[in-house]
Formats: sequence, C-alpha cells, structure tokens
Amino acid sequence: MRVKLFSEKTLTAAIIGGIVLGAALGLAAQQAGPGGLQNFVNNISILGDVFLAALKMVVVPLVLFSVTAGVANLGGGNEVGRRLFKTLGFFLITSFLAVLVGMVYTNVIAPGRGKDTSAIMAQIPAAAMESARNQQGKIALEAPEDLQSFIRVQVGNLLMNPFKSLAEMNLIGVVFFSLVLGFAIMLCGERGEAARRFFSAMNEALMKMVGGVIWLAPLGIFALTSKLLMNLGPDVIRPLSLYFLTVVLGLGTHLFVVYPLILLTLCKFSPLRFFNGMKEAILFAISTSSSSATLPVTMRCVEDNLGVDAKSANFVLPMGSTVNMDGTALYEAAAVMFIAQMLGMPLDITQQFIVFFTATLAAIGAAGIPQAGLVTMVVVFNALKIPLEFMALIIVVDRPLDHMRTVVNICGDAVGAIFLSHSEGELNRTR
Repeated sequence: MRVKLFSEKTLTAAIIGGIVLGAALGLAAQQAGPGGLQNFVNNISILGDVFLAALKMVVVPLVLFSVTAGVANLGGGNEVGRRLFKTLGFFLITSFLAVLVGMVYTNVIAPGRGKDTSAIMAQIPAAAMESARNQQGKIALEAPEDLQSFIRVQVGNLLMNPFKSLAEMNLIGVVFFSLVLGFAIMLCGERGEAARRFFSAMNEALMKMVGGVIWLAPLGIFALTSKLLMNLGPDVIRPLSLYFLTVVLGLGTHLFVVYPLILLTLCKFSPLRFFNGMKEAILFAISTSSSSATLPVTMRCVEDNLGVDAKSANFVLPMGSTVNMDGTALYEAAAVMFIAQMLGMPLDITQQFIVFFTATLAAIGAAGIPQAGLVTMVVVFNALKIPLEFMALIIVVDRPLDHMRTVVNICGDAVGAIFLSHSEGELNRTR
C-alpha cells in the first residue's frame, strides 16, 4: 500500500468541488457573453494546461518502466504468453460488444432517419459550425485514407525507434518496446536481476510522483470544466439531441450493464466496489477526456482500491490505454450509421458488418488523447464511401461525448486488469 499524504475523501471532495464550481463559472461566462468573465475563464485556463502537462510528463516514462518491470518480473515465457493471450482476448471481446451495443441502439432509435442535413446545419450557430468544418479539414489531412493505409501506419508506430516513440508520446510503440525489453530481461535469468530491480524501483518512484501530481487536480479540473462549459451551449446540442442521446444510452449501457455483468460472472467482483474504487479515475477522465493522461490515476485506483496485483496492473493498463477503446468503438459505429441514416443510405447486412469490423479496428488505433477517435473515424467513413464533409456534424457535439467515452475506455481497462488478476489467482479481495 502506498503512503498517502492526504485522505482520499478530501481529494475526491476537492475534485467534485472543482467540477461543480467550474461548471457554474463556465455557464455564467457563457450567459454573460464576450467580456470580463469570459476573459477571466480564458486566463485561468492555463491552470488546466499545467495540470494536463504535469500528467503527460509522467505518462510515457510510467508506461516504459511499469510494462518493462511487469513483464521482467513474470515467471517465464509461458506466463507472458498466457497473460498476453488473456488480455488481448478480453480487449477484443469487449470491443466487439461495445460496437454491437452502439449499432443496436442506432438501428432501433434511428436518430438520423428522416432528418435534413441542411436544416440541422442551419440550426447550429455559425461560429460552431465553422469551427467544426475547420477541424474536420485538419482531421482529413491527418487520417489514413483506407484500412490498408491505417494498418500500415499502425505497424510503423509499433516498430518505431523507441526514443522517437518516447519523444512523440507514441504509446503503442512504447508499450511494444517495453514488452520486448521486459521479456528479454526475464530471459536473462539471474544476470537480469539488476535490471529488474532498476525498472521496479523507477516504477515505484514514478508512482510517488503521480501521488504528488494528482493534488493539482482540483484547480486543473476547475479550469478545464469552466472552459468546456463556456464554449459549449445547449444551442449546439439541441439540433443533434437524438443522436447525442443515442450515443449516451449506448455508452451508459456498456458502462453500467456490460461491465458489471463481466465483473459478476467472470470475476465474482462487486460492481459497487468497482465504481467506488474507480471514482477518482472517473472524475479525472471526465475532466481530461484523455485515457493516457488518466492512466497514472487509473493505475493508482486499481492497485490501491480494487486489490489488483502490481503485475496485472502494470501489464494490462498501459496496454489498454493504447489498444482498448470500447467507448471510442461504440461511438464510431453509432456516428457513421447516424450520418448514413441522414443521407438516406440504407446499410445492408454486409455494410453493417463493414461498420462493425472497421469501427473495432479503428478504435484499436485511436490514441488515448482528446478527440483522437475522430481521426480513425475517417477510415470508417471511407469504407462506406460517405463524404467526409459530413463529419462536421459529428464534430459539433464531439467534445462532451469525448469526456463520456473516455470514462468507458478507462473503466474497460480497469475491468480487464481485474479479470486478469482474478484469472491468475492474484486478486486481493480484502483490500
């Protein structure tokens, strides 16, 4: 158990207070219009930037040392293979379930059926629509054109020079290199003991750093929440409210039905204990909308509050923050089907299978940063030959949905860590 400088309840209360006060300030600034209050919110936004920068400062080295230490301290090659098979299998199945949930809700509710795209665009404030179109243009330039290009990019990221991966925060490359390095240290036997101790000690030191960084959270979350609410008003969401509701229902079902069922049936673990233990990470995810930035807090919650052993946490969570994006997978499937419905493009079984397959693969490649799912969504749009210009409609309401799907993403990682720890007989149920 790590030493805690302050009580967990104090930190949680301070974070909730930051969210509430930030929301109140943001809404007040929005109602006040351009001027003093909005300028104040923009000025204090630097607190949010500092908070995110501090989290990102520790994320990449934490992934490097935690994964390497986790693999190096395993019993042997068979154990590494067994844990990797279980982890990737779990991630793939939950991603499939997430896409299925999103497609079912979108087919049943049909939020885009009978809608006129031009009429909806006319209801959205011109400034918001112009901003979304500008962002859509940048996304189209960054994104791979098709599935083959997407796979080529991911292979390149996987095998990238590790120092370049560290510098560019390419977490999938860092995770892969760390897995290989940890396995190599493990194969060294007794000669690798010094390296094992080094990586384990550095991992522990970085978690101490995380313990200090998270006490910046209340101020950082206050600043992030106030700016988000100031920039997002009901006028933006209203024209797309049925689509917004469809995605929220899908995310809620996956979070509060699918994950609890997995915990109860496969792990014999209380969902109430899970959500209570994860509340700090959930609050971070809501405010940062980044599973990578939330990773240090997720690791802290999973080990300290849920009884997951360090080996499973170090193995599953960094990997999950790069390849396990259930919320993103669900969102991408719902979004592309919504646009197809609005354009009057009926999707047959074959086309819906393409959505199912490409949304799952695209979510695996989505970086754990805000709105990264929009980049990989281009692959899904291109697979169905839907004009990219209609992505602007999705982008208008993407930001609040991004916060929600990040919660699903990090909770999926945590459930995966519990599953692996339970299956290996290492879950501490008394903590």
